[in-house]
Amino acid sequence: MSKVLLIGIDGMDHGYVRENLDSLPNMRRLSDAGSLEVLPSVFPPDSIPAWITIYTGESPADHGVVDTIDYLKKDYKSFAIDTSAFSGKSFWDRAGEAGKKVCVVNPFLAYPVWPVNGTMVSGPVFLTGENQAYPESTLEKYPDCPPLGGIADFPTKGRFDEFVANSAAETGKVADYGYKLLTGEPWDLFFISFFTLDRIQHFLWRYCDEKDPTWPGASDLQGSILDHYRMFDEIIGRYAAALEPTDRLVVISDHGHGMRCTKTLNLNEFLRRKGYLRTDADRFPFLSRKFWVETAKNLVISSLYTIGKEDWLYKITKFVPNRQKLKTGAHVIDKGDSLASVPKFDGTGPFGGIDVNAPDPKKYEEVRTAILADLEQLNQQYEGKLFRWFDRRERVQGHTNRYQYPDIIFELEPEYGVNWSLFVPLIARNYFHRRLSGGHRPGGVLLTNGELPSRPASVADVSELVLNLLEIDG
Repeated sequence: MSKVLLIGIDGMDHGYVRENLDSLPNMRRLSDAGSLEVLPSVFPPDSIPAWITIYTGESPADHGVVDTIDYLKKDYKSFAIDTSAFSGKSFWDRAGEAGKKVCVVNPFLAYPVWPVNGTMVSGPVFLTGENQAYPESTLEKYPDCPPLGGIADFPTKGRFDEFVANSAAETGKVADYGYKLLTGEPWDLFFISFFTLDRIQHFLWRYCDEKDPTWPGASDLQGSILDHYRMFDEIIGRYAAALEPTDRLVVISDHGHGMRCTKTLNLNEFLRRKGYLRTDADRFPFLSRKFWVETAKNLVISSLYTIGKEDWLYKITKFVPNRQKLKTGAHVIDKGDSLASVPKFDGTGPFGGIDVNAPDPKKYEEVRTAILADLEQLNQQYEGKLFRWFDRRERVQGHTNRYQYPDIIFELEPEYGVNWSLFVPLIARNYFHRRLSGGHRPGGVLLTNGELPSRPASVADVSELVLNLLEIDG
């Protein structure tokens, strides 16, 4: 019977791997012997819902977690997740219940650890606690465990060189520690995951991509993304060399990555102009304090972007009361009198939604239908190059009510992202692109060393794929 080694690499992009295979010899070797496929992510393609879907095989609507980490929030490190959505329900739990020995290293969000049929070593997401292991003796048997969990810091301008070096060192330490368990512990299923590549791409994309409109020119940072792909190529090769010929190797990512949007669609402003969204300043805007607060906010943001001082915003906003309401325009929106508005949902990216507020089911569907028609007309104004698609939430909702998607969902073209500003043009620059220039894409990676019993249609099929390779009936 074959053993299965599963390597998870957060944010590894299928298109990027394809374009750079000549620089990734181990991935090329695997691709030639097995397969290199696109692994579509969840909607929206974000690490938290995607990894939980990978673990459980459930869609975000079923497991109920569609949280995102907003790196632009001052208190982003206070983020926490309820592990009840997947604790005891993961593919390694199911493998263990079927009698397979498992060894799990650094699974994202899976902290605190829980009993498994084998070994599990994990840490908190933001390195805010101690590593844990089951059994506890694992940390004594394999000392020098590096900090686990996934996300260490938010680099600021001027210390990117340090950030790149620390990310590489962190990756190497996790890989070395995992390799000790790979070669020292008995296992039928070994799973290890890495999270530095996603961060590198988020913060350094514009330094590495000459097509980015904010590319600052050639620098020592220019090769940092490809260097990290090469580092993971070496890790994959090292781990693959430790396997027997009959063992199966599967490399996956939760989503892809690319240039983050450079323009934004002010969708709340669109809904306001169409009469679906009402504000406290609609009747006499020039006499409204809230109108002038919103106008001043937009002017400050655009001005700081123009002079290249966006970083000042992070120093200023921590002193601003109700800053989250100010960011989304909620301070001026009349929710009670509005038929629709744009929720925070997936942040400033191409994936978003519209909430519909209607007094009865008939009116609700009338409003949804009317908004969809207006979105179609808006898209036609941009020759079909604004939205990739838009639809009712039933497209991804299914029959569960554990998580409710916005009533209308959509995906914009990659150059556009959602914004919430009011009393502004519909299309504006993404004033935070220089701060966070890489963004998630749906196309993750599925790389294997042999034929698969079936091709996964998305990350939701990874769990069953692993169990099938272990010859466990679902």
